[in-house]
Amino acid sequence: MITYNEKERVFKLDTPNTTYMIGIVDEENFVGHIYYGRRLEDTDASYLMRTGEAPFVPSRNNRERCSFYDCFPFEYPTGGVGDFRESCLGIRTASGHVGSMLSYVSHEIMAGKPALEGLPATFGTQEDCATLRIVCEDSRVGMQVELLYTVFHDTDAITRSVKVTNTGTEAFDLTKVYSACIDMDNRDYDMVSLHGSWARERHIQRGGLRFGKRNLDDSSLGDWTVNEEKITSGLPDLVEKINKIGLQSGIRFEPEMISPDSDLYRAHPDWAIRIAGRTPSQSRA
Repeated sequence: MITYNEKERVFKLDTPNTTYMIGIVDEENFVGHIYYGRRLEDTDASYLMRTGEAPFVPSRNNRERCSFYDCFPFEYPTGGVGDFRESCLGIRTASGHVGSMLSYVSHEIMAGKPALEGLPATFGTQEDCATLRIVCEDSRVGMQVELLYTVFHDTDAITRSVKVTNTGTEAFDLTKVYSACIDMDNRDYDMVSLHGSWARERHIQRGGLRFGKRNLDDSSLGDWTVNEEKITSGLPDLVEKINKIGLQSGIRFEPEMISPDSDLYRAHPDWAIRIAGRTPSQSRA
């Protein structure tokens, strides 16, 4: 059975003994993985996505957008814009950009299982199973991604497939397309695989699956000037005092990171690496 809680924006897929849940999050309609495991009666477990705690969601805390990208449990993760974990989908545009981010557009719940033309696949009648189709898009690339989930009524199995369509005006390459990927908490899981080859099918392999006070940093990163509120006597005086005790002074700086709220960025915004048309990902402002 497949249901959609419109108020909470949560999909619930039930087999006889398991539940799979997906949620739509924030104003940009991020698609998140909520739960897969023993069957639940609750229709809303969206708290498991932990968007009510830091770094929250971009509409509430855009300064930590990159942190959100890197810890939110995306249902179908992409890459190149701030999520540094394993992705399901990889692209390369004609201009060489590899960034993509999917947003929920629409969905459909239907009886039966659509055929995968030209591909081997499971099949079922309208009485045997139900299918959820979630349509996502990356409007910047011009890409539509359909996520399909089929629930069989009499068995604890959910099949997954993905369809990618170019809806834009420019070609792009698909460098990687997976059917699925699941974020799991860091616990002791068992992984069972059935390895084999001709005449040696279904060899069972089983193993474990592992997995103070500070100043605000909302501004000025990139302005390499002395903060005389901290070094009140100036940098030369500090260096002299260090030398007097037999030490040598040194300065370490990180030219790879600047704040939008800095004199350097205001003077040279073109120096910051970004993809035109996308909201920049900030790990520190």
